[in-house]
Amino acid sequence: PLGPWITVGSQMLAEQAAANGFKVALNGAGGDEFFCGYPTLNAAVAAKAYGLVPRALREGVIVPLVNRLPAGEGALPLAHKLKLFAGALDKDPYRTFFNFKMVTGPRQYGHLLSGDARAQLEPHSPYAAFEQYRDRIAGWSLIDALSYLDIKTFMEGSVLHLSDNASMSASLEERVPFLDNE
Repeated sequence: PLGPWITVGSQMLAEQAAANGFKVALNGAGGDEFFCGYPTLNAAVAAKAYGLVPRALREGVIVPLVNRLPAGEGALPLAHKLKLFAGALDKDPYRTFFNFKMVTGPRQYGHLLSGDARAQLEPHSPYAAFEQYRDRIAGWSLIDALSYLDIKTFMEGSVLHLSDNASMSASLEERVPFLDNE
């Protein structure tokens, strides 16, 4: 689930624009995907090198040390990013990338969910959204493939949907120039 602050911020901005007489607004969605602005893309590239570190060293030393870091301050503290990075590594680079984006995932289910809830989730893969595009991105560079996955899953399934709902509720038409094919 996405945090409600995304929707609330978009809604407030749309209401303010509409209150000031604007009928149409431009949205920057797509810029981060096309210009590789998400830190998760950089982390996915770094994860390839991190994957070369022996597993025993990663799991026996690095992950426990990172998990002892204090929470930190700010919107995305360094400690939080390091904990995500250290615990996200998977043999599959696409799953690693997806793991960077999860707030909670299968590794946390045992601590967060009852046995019945875990059993209900077990047949459902959290990676299904990415898996449907695996054949299409076969042979692409890692950055191109991950950017495409962001566009087809995160942006299409949440960012555009939420911002469109926010702008429509304020009677503001939204345009997304980065997604204009021409």
